[in-house]
Amino acid sequence: MSRIRVALLGASGSIGLQAAEVIAQHPEEFELVALASGRGGEQHDALATANPQARSLVGGSADDLRAIVLDTAPDVALIATTGVVGLAATVAALEAGVAVAIAN
Repeated sequence: MSRIRVALLGASGSIGLQAAEVIAQHPEEFELVALASGRGGEQHDALATANPQARSLVGGSADDLRAIVLDTAPDVALIATTGVVGLAATVAALEAGVAVAIAN
């Protein structure tokens, strides 16, 4: 069985950190392929270090978030961003046939 590839936008927020914890607890089921945080910080750095295979983005624009989702070809995009910054990534994921989970 192949693992579910996850792009996590809003990775250093409360929901993003909880999702990353679940992903880490089930490595046989999930693979983190992208993580993006608005401000970065220690939490983002720790996630990036623990997941060197994942593409990492700090402080990206809406277009950058869209690109990271499309470029990493996830099975699921978890959009846990604040405001409308994740909207372009959400629409792009849906148009590409990627399952989307929204926590906004």
